[in-house]
Amino acid sequence: MDIEEFRENLQKGYSSLPTEGWDTRCKIVEANFGQVLFEFSVVEEDLDSENNLHNGCLATLLDILMASPAFLALTKQQPGVTADLYITYFGTAKMGEKIFIDCKTIKRGSRFTFLKAKVYKKDSNNKIELIARGTQTMAVAKHVSKSKI
Repeated sequence: MDIEEFRENLQKGYSSLPTEGWDTRCKIVEANFGQVLFEFSVVEEDLDSENNLHNGCLATLLDILMASPAFLALTKQQPGVTADLYITYFGTAKMGEKIFIDCKTIKRGSRFTFLKAKVYKKDSNNKIELIARGTQTMAVAKHVSKSKI
């Protein structure tokens, strides 16, 4: 798979999602093998009681988006599940702000894939402020069978 096919598959995957959820505010800024940069617009439904981006919202975004560079590059789809997810919060974002989520594959193995991400925003002077970083281990499922329950 070449880089253009990878980008098309990535865009296709996100554009096939429902059109009214958080994913409509999540745009692919740049995509390369092993790295995808997303832009996300914060709206009222993403806020906590103090009008900051809810940490749970950000954790969900990281859980979903970090796997993108690793799993969308596969020639055959292999399901993966989060084995662990660690997030360190340094700051927050407010309604109307755009955050950038830079996701990278650290190492891809036959059983586990290791990923990392940085979440940042830019101020009016284009100065970057790191608001969170995360690491994730994805377990790659080789054989998935239906439950007999």
